[in-house]
Amino acid sequence: MPGTRPAAEGDTVRRLLVALSILTSLPVRVTPSPEELVGSVPYFPLAGALVGSLLAALHLALGRLLPGQVEAAVLLLAAWLVTGGIHLDGLADTADGLACAGPRAQVLEVMRDPRVGAAGAAALALDLILKWSCLATTAPVYLPAVLLLMPVTGRQAVVLAMWRYPAARGRQGLAASFAGNVSGRHVLAALTVTAVLFLLASFAGPRPAPCWLAAGAGVGAGLLVAALVARRLGGITGDTYGAVCEVAEAAFLVGVSLWHA
Repeated sequence: MPGTRPAAEGDTVRRLLVALSILTSLPVRVTPSPEELVGSVPYFPLAGALVGSLLAALHLALGRLLPGQVEAAVLLLAAWLVTGGIHLDGLADTADGLACAGPRAQVLEVMRDPRVGAAGAAALALDLILKWSCLATTAPVYLPAVLLLMPVTGRQAVVLAMWRYPAARGRQGLAASFAGNVSGRHVLAALTVTAVLFLLASFAGPRPAPCWLAAGAGVGAGLLVAALVARRLGGITGDTYGAVCEVAEAAFLVGVSLWHA
């Protein structure tokens, strides 16, 4: 029917914008409905690819001007600016919660506290040092593809965590918008997008196999974090999504580094 395709295309753009509004600090002005929040899930990997594309472009612009260690720090700074640090914040809160020996209610309260504790600070430091060291030692020929696929891997892990685990706070918090509402169809669509992105990135540099294997390790590491939180709380929170993303990205970089060591 006339008008069907433009409407579908408009819906696609809208859902991508919703995903960007959730996952980045880019100036995207949308007020999504609950249905649009869930509908944006298949576009999470694509939103990650846009973040990765910005990082790859920055590498191509600065790679010949800065030493590898300095460039790695600049890339991490850029990633923090583009995402607003929301995933790092989730990692810190999750680490503080897991370190709490109190009852479930106390753990949730610790995770809600905006202050960063010792465990959270240690998790942030380890995450950033690990990422920095991996990026600084990755051969420049591989960096564009690695930078593109690192955020894709993190967002794919988040999609699987949303599908697999219930919300720890019931109907409260960000997780309540996704947990129990993300279906296998959403996951399959996201996996398809991720596979296409990895396939396209295979043409950006030699030996693409390490990225595929590292992505599996990254997603597995991220889901392990989600499993630990779910076991402790009976579900996961919005902070857990951030932790899953950060751990998956770091594990992805470690996997790539090990392959090329």
